[in-house]
Amino acid sequence: MQPVPLWRAARTACGLAVATTCSAITLALPAGHPMLSYALLDVALLCFSALTADAIAATLAGLAGYALFQTFVVHTPGDVAGHGAVEVWRFTAVVLSVAIGLTIGRALRLVRQP
Repeated sequence: MQPVPLWRAARTACGLAVATTCSAITLALPAGHPMLSYALLDVALLCFSALTADAIAATLAGLAGYALFQTFVVHTPGDVAGHGAVEVWRFTAVVLSVAIGLTIGRALRLVRQP
């Protein structure tokens, strides 16, 4: 088994910090607007994915962000119950923001290469 490269571990830790920071910031937002919280998470994940262009780090950050938001921001702490189609759309938005960010990041890296 190969050891994890230091740059990948650092990017993954930074992505988890982005997701945790977004969760902490959105706790200060009005409680009646969970979509505003998800919009903040989606923009942060899109920027992180575009800057790093690391699929593993971006995916882990997206999953951690979605789990944090589902557990602590949208519902009461500890309540992980889903609400059907709304949860599917929220998860789809997180996945799309990561995918679009990765696409932008990879495209920018291809353009910058000599």
